[in-house]
Amino acid sequence: MSERTDLMEKRILIIDLDGTIIDSRERHISVMQDVLAGIKNNGFNGDEYMAYKSFGKSSRDYLEEVLHLDRDDAARAAAMWSAKIELSAYIHEDRLYEDALPFLNSVYPLSGIIFLTARSNDLGLNTELRALDLFPYPDAVIKADPMNALEEKLKAVEAIRKAYEKAEITIIGDTENEYELAQKTGLKAYILNRGFRCKEFWDARNVKSYGSLEEILKDKEAKI
Repeated sequence: MSERTDLMEKRILIIDLDGTIIDSRERHISVMQDVLAGIKNNGFNGDEYMAYKSFGKSSRDYLEEVLHLDRDDAARAAAMWSAKIELSAYIHEDRLYEDALPFLNSVYPLSGIIFLTARSNDLGLNTELRALDLFPYPDAVIKADPMNALEEKLKAVEAIRKAYEKAEITIIGDTENEYELAQKTGLKAYILNRGFRCKEFWDARNVKSYGSLEEILKDKEAKI
């Protein structure tokens, strides 16, 4: 049994990527800018867009409620956004959060690491993991369909639990998917508020959240 296999039998961290390890906000903004490029005086503001979405709203909600596109135009624009969001022309805008590598370096010797992410582009994901120097860390990378992310992530977590029955498994992420995974499975989760959901969003749901991965490591009550 290898050292990493032995670790996987004992402790596993299931870690989300976008909004947790990878800061992909600029990519989300750029895609929406391009989608709206043909609409004159559309009033788009990238910071406003991301702040709006951090309260649990969708791109379509933003298009209808903030930019006041009619329902059909908003639906078409949102569909275009979804089709473009993982294209290589935009993926290069992603960056690591400053604490991402220090966090991974801290937990890697102590736990098995599984990246569980809502992505549809296999090649784009693998290319990005290499470009951001993330490839050495995960013992496995599992991809869920963004259109059915929670259900597919739940199936993945159940498969992990079945394969590693004795392991202590912890989930780390920044959206409802990770929180609901923990609720449905009874696993421990640490939820961030610096990615795609803000602190106010989590506070309103009485969910403890963290401003960084560093905060999780420093929390004496968190066993990471």
